[in-house]
Amino acid sequence: SPLLLVYGERDGDVPLAVAREALAEAPNAELVVIEGAGHFPFLDDSDRFLDSVTTFLTAAEAPSVV
Repeated sequence: SPLLLVYGERDGDVPLAVAREALAEAPNAELVVIEGAGHFPFLDDSDRFLDSVTTFLTAAEAPSVV
């Protein structure tokens, strides 16, 4: 299953390095880093957060081309 990780660039609670480690372990993962955001990127930059999630969900719903 596809996995989206959305992280704040300045997350002081769960460092970005943790996201990069998770990304390495999840073959279907995508990482979006929101510049200037902290631990709550959905609050710090809600527009960018929503754009990222919407793009990810739209791509997940698109039919695969074989």
